[in-house]
Amino acid sequence: MSPPLTLARWLWPDSVADDDRWALWRERAWRLTVAALVVGFALAGARELRLLLRPELAKTAAWQLSSTQGPGPAAGRGFDATSEGLPNIFFQTLTEPNPWIEFDLGAPRDVAMIRVTNRLDCCRDWASPLVAEVSLDHTRWVEVARKVEAFDTWRAVFPEQRGRYVRLRVPRPTQLQLSWVEIR
Repeated sequence: MSPPLTLARWLWPDSVADDDRWALWRERAWRLTVAALVVGFALAGARELRLLLRPELAKTAAWQLSSTQGPGPAAGRGFDATSEGLPNIFFQTLTEPNPWIEFDLGAPRDVAMIRVTNRLDCCRDWASPLVAEVSLDHTRWVEVARKVEAFDTWRAVFPEQRGRYVRLRVPRPTQLQLSWVEIR
């Protein structure tokens, strides 16, 4: 009767059916690689689950724009991209040196992810480079992510940063027009 197959025995076998002198080492390396991948994917999945379980902060946060173009408001609380502004545009700023939108979360919160949906019908390059910043006191800002290329949807995941304010800005002369912002 053979000894029971344990995880350690599976990861580090004593023999394999192949007679090649390197077969045992190849089998061990393969099994250790598979185990490492399984553990890595489990940890990555756990992080994704933790991000999804965080409350969505932008839905109820007060926001303001650096400027506004058209009939839309320059400030508000929460948003619904289906009813405000132009089709598929949550807001639109004037052409200015550093256009931005800023969210006030109401109290210091831990932020680890920001998802931005760009204007979808045109002008995707107007929002690049897009810089995401977080601040506790509204004076010192910490850059947590940057998207240099034009994008449809950008999902920035970064180490948790404590802050009350979240700002998205383009550090160049342009208009800023986005469809959706999610902060977790």
